[in-house]
Amino acid sequence: MDVPPPVVSDAAPPEAVRAQPWHLAFGVLMGVATVVALATFLDYGLTWDEDMQRQYAERVLAWYRTLGRDRSAVDFANLYLYGGFFEALAQWVGERFPAGVYEGRHLVNGVFALLGLGGAWQLGRRCGGPRVGFLSALFLVLHPLYWGHAFNNPKDLPLATLSVWTLAAVVRGMELLPRVPWRQVLLTGGALGLVLAVRAGAIFHFGYVGLAWVGGLLVHHWRADSRSRELLRDVGRLGLGLLLVLAVAWGVMVFFWPYGLVRPFKNPLNAIREAAAFEWDEPLRFLGRDVRGRRLPWTYLPVSIGISLPEFFYLGLLAGVGAWVARWRAGWRWAGQGWMKAGLLLFAILFPIGAVIVARSTVYDGMRHFLFVLPPLAVLAAWGVSSLWDVVGARAVRVGVAVACAAGMAWVVGEMVSLHPYQSVYFNRLLAGGLRGAAGRFETDYWGASYREAAEWLLREYHPDTDEPIVVANRSADFLSSYFLERASGGRFVGAYGREPHLILATERWDWHKRTPGRLLHVVRRQGVPLAYVFEVRPPAPRR
Repeated sequence: MDVPPPVVSDAAPPEAVRAQPWHLAFGVLMGVATVVALATFLDYGLTWDEDMQRQYAERVLAWYRTLGRDRSAVDFANLYLYGGFFEALAQWVGERFPAGVYEGRHLVNGVFALLGLGGAWQLGRRCGGPRVGFLSALFLVLHPLYWGHAFNNPKDLPLATLSVWTLAAVVRGMELLPRVPWRQVLLTGGALGLVLAVRAGAIFHFGYVGLAWVGGLLVHHWRADSRSRELLRDVGRLGLGLLLVLAVAWGVMVFFWPYGLVRPFKNPLNAIREAAAFEWDEPLRFLGRDVRGRRLPWTYLPVSIGISLPEFFYLGLLAGVGAWVARWRAGWRWAGQGWMKAGLLLFAILFPIGAVIVARSTVYDGMRHFLFVLPPLAVLAAWGVSSLWDVVGARAVRVGVAVACAAGMAWVVGEMVSLHPYQSVYFNRLLAGGLRGAAGRFETDYWGASYREAAEWLLREYHPDTDEPIVVANRSADFLSSYFLERASGGRFVGAYGREPHLILATERWDWHKRTPGRLLHVVRRQGVPLAYVFEVRPPAPRR
């Protein structure tokens, strides 16, 4: 009797088949986000720090072009304490961009934001599968502060992007334990190095690598009941791997950092100390009171994060708690690496916040400096929704959570459209009462992005019959408005830069709008809330 040959199937495994729709959904999401970014990145105004960042970037490029002979980047303002990776790339593109240097820099900023969505996808996929990966990217792109800082924040947004890719590399290393391949060690070191090449103070990311990999290795051997000889062998190998991660990261960091290259060990350590001791003592509006930066209560950062999270983030986090309770009640205990990955996400969110509170470090501008906690928050919330869907059998509950999330997302999309291009002034309605409820209680446009719209109003509507140039001052920094006025008016409008102005532009920060003299001509508003003001101090002399 002949035995038939075995049938070899070319069909994809069930897991791959189930993953395909989520891969497709992520591709569509990235396509939509890319189209929106390319269509709108020119809408965003300048922010207060961008001129100094540009000047520093020029000096960083000069360092490399002259092979270190031009040392102006090594002691420029306090920016020499920051790495030059993003700055050099953004400035190189900006100098060649047809629309202008800042427009080119904004484009690079936007590309980094899109890469951050890819990082959220990778991290979410590693933690909970492709569904969680897609939802993680969706949650992140619909966080208004993430998108609002995507184009004109050259410090904190690139850090958030590189941070999430580092976390994804750490999680991948956990999956490969007990022996992390050298290739993964090198990739993790490279990702960490790019984080440090933006801000050396982010060195705590190396702690994530060590805790996750050492903890994962110990748990692996505990569950396998390994012999002590095997444990010692793997611990020694991992120790060498961690040293290599740090060495690669340090090398990448100083390569993109003129100040670090001068003294590769002493100077980065000095920058890390300076970052921890940074002081900023200007008044901040917090809960309706003006409080000095060095006297802010410990609640400042948690409240700032809490009022900026869209409501569907809270729903996702609550869903995760519900899923955990359901699994615990069903007798589910420690299984696989899921708990360790969730613990890493929680640690990456809570540790930097807690460290700042305990150390009483200076924090200002709401949660701007902590944008890097948004990607792991998005992954955790997305994972919560996906987990609840898996563990709850009641169809009504599953559908209810999905509908509530979809409704919350649709609402936030409407908010982002109505705030455009100032999504960075978003406040949730749950805790802050929206932008209307937050106005006067918290900082709104602290970075002066709305000056551009005020300048554009002048170009359209202010036409006095005069021969002399119209001098426009700015209560924050003249370049925030003069960059747009001088390029578009052919010399009709000029920045003040110390000269007596005809017009003054002001925002509500530090109550400048109340302390600016003159006749009010125009107010830039979103959702009925004032953001920028145009005052006429003295009319230009009439034409002779």
